Amino acid sequence: LDNLIQQVIKTVDEKTAPATSATVDTDKIPVEMLEAAGLVVKVEKEKDLEAAYPYYQCANMLLFDTKPPKGLKNLLPGGNAISFDWSILAKKGFPISWALSGGLRAENIKKAVAISGAKIIDVSSGVEESLGKKSSKLIRKFLEISKKIN
Repeated sequence: LDNLIQQVIKTVDEKTAPATSATVDTDKIPVEMLEAAGLVVKVEKEKDLEAAYPYYQCANMLLFDTKPPKGLKNLLPGGNAISFDWSILAKKGFPISWALSGGLRAENIKKAVAISGAKIIDVSSGVEESLGKKSSKLIRKFLEISKKIN
């Protein structure tokens, strides 16, 4: 894992992905490290997706998460329970796998997947009963609904 992380950091530091670079197996790296390495693309509008371009040749997956509004107090690196316009992702064809994150919860996961076309989802605050405290009941509900999505 350390070698993968170092490879991600090196690639991010270079800001470009040379055609000869090896693929980084990003689905073996914790989301927090992906975010620290810049492989989490924060989205508010369609133009924000351009931040993903440098990683298409060096990563095998990206995470699209909500760009928090300016001025939001007590901002977390993720898990802020805020969604973005999922249709932005449906309009694009991505050459690598991607996951949807940002404001997902049991009540909106079917709609989020239907609109965005996501095959992989990430949830954090959507299964919390209070800040940072996961709820087994909310996790179970989220998973039950998610399993029924085709």
